Amino acid sequence: MPEQSGPDWHRHLERCQGLCSESRFEEAVAAGHQALEEAIRQHGERHPSVAQCLCLLGAAYLRGGDASQAEKLLRRALFMGEAALPPGGDELADVLFHLGAACHALGKLREAKPLYERALSALERAHGAEDPSVSRPLRGLARVHSSAGDFAGAEPLLRRCHSLLLKRAPNEPPAQADLSAVCLELCGGYLSRGELARSELLLNESLEHLERYAEADGAPTHAFVNLFLEHAARLYEAKGESQGPGSAFEKLEERAQALLGGPLEDAIAEEERGFWEGLALSLTQLRERDEAPEEQLASSLLEALRGRTVPAALADPPELFEQVEAFIERASQPHLIDVAEDLLLPAAAAQRPLREALGEIADRAVEALAAPEEP
Repeated sequence: MPEQSGPDWHRHLERCQGLCSESRFEEAVAAGHQALEEAIRQHGERHPSVAQCLCLLGAAYLRGGDASQAEKLLRRALFMGEAALPPGGDELADVLFHLGAACHALGKLREAKPLYERALSALERAHGAEDPSVSRPLRGLARVHSSAGDFAGAEPLLRRCHSLLLKRAPNEPPAQADLSAVCLELCGGYLSRGELARSELLLNESLEHLERYAEADGAPTHAFVNLFLEHAARLYEAKGESQGPGSAFEKLEERAQALLGGPLEDAIAEEERGFWEGLALSLTQLRERDEAPEEQLASSLLEALRGRTVPAALADPPELFEQVEAFIERASQPHLIDVAEDLLLPAAAAQRPLREALGEIADRAVEALAAPEEP
């Protein structure tokens, strides 16, 4: 936690954290910049408070969808933090974790992995291998494996993360949300391997944790509930079971939608618009980085779209899958094709370089979501 010696920057930083928890990312970024300016004014460029402000500001940009700007701030925070912050402390581990997450979001898997590993090592040294705090970098490492099509590598990490979060869950509602997400990731992995019984158990456990989180005044996101329902639909389709009235799927759907206070379709539009607007910005920034290799662009796009339902207005021209598949083949990364198969995103002609199409993809999504529905 930020120290108390600078009340002005500390107040702005607490506000940044609070706004992030409410998904008000533009306001969080503004508060983070105020905290950073105050910390520099009060203590100078090299004070630990500046590294802490840079870290939380980077995290706010990351959660708001601007991974490129987040990476720049977090690299600066790491450079400063390695000199100013305790080497085995939580603050430096936080910088390492968020920088790993920013690199991951940008498709830089080789850079993300050692950053997550350093964060994990720092937290294990500070608190012990069984402390629940190590669950965040563990889950980050698991996501790196999953992004590379390696569920076998992700599974033990997610299982360990699940065990650690269970220790926190009774007393910390956010741990219930994290547990729900970990269970759903395991559910998807087992589903991809055809282990339907294990997948169904974890699907139900995911919903139970999400309900406990909501009972503790948590606010499940529409995107996560939508992702949960997509996993449920895939599971019951694989089992050959009906999804009609009275089915197990319908009962899960009713429980999940009750967490949102109404039908999913009535609540998701604004959240989805914000996601696509953030993605439009990130893709534009990636496109402008001439040094970004094709593999990185494809991986970043696939990671950003994992679990997203693309607006129906973008169903024509055909899916982005063919374009991304050809793109991945040129980059010699066939393991990403399995990830791409779950995505339904439009694109222009598959022969165009993906870099040229990136800016259009999210822009068209934003336009479609903003347009009034035809009667």
